[in-house]
Amino acid sequence: MIAYVTVGADDIARAKLFYSAFLQALGYGLKEGPVGLSYALPVEPDQSPVLPDFYVKPTFDENPASFGNGVMFAFEAQNQRQVRDLHAAALAAGGSDEG
Repeated sequence: MIAYVTVGADDIARAKLFYSAFLQALGYGLKEGPVGLSYALPVEPDQSPVLPDFYVKPTFDENPASFGNGVMFAFEAQNQRQVRDLHAAALAAGGSDEG
């Protein structure tokens, strides 16, 4: 099980628009902190956290954020229709499709 995923971002405001376009549709709530964004699924009182959390932060070494070759992570969707809707929302928010 994945506990959390962290991605680097150079432009937190732009990253917020992009990730909020589909993470909130999956039920993730957003908390903004002084150094980035934290998305988490809601937790009922006295319940364990529902994982994974998703964080968007500036890079630790202050070099430009970049993607890694072969890096992949996935969120579980309810059905194929939701996959298509989330994909469309991500593209509309500035994402790109590599095929």
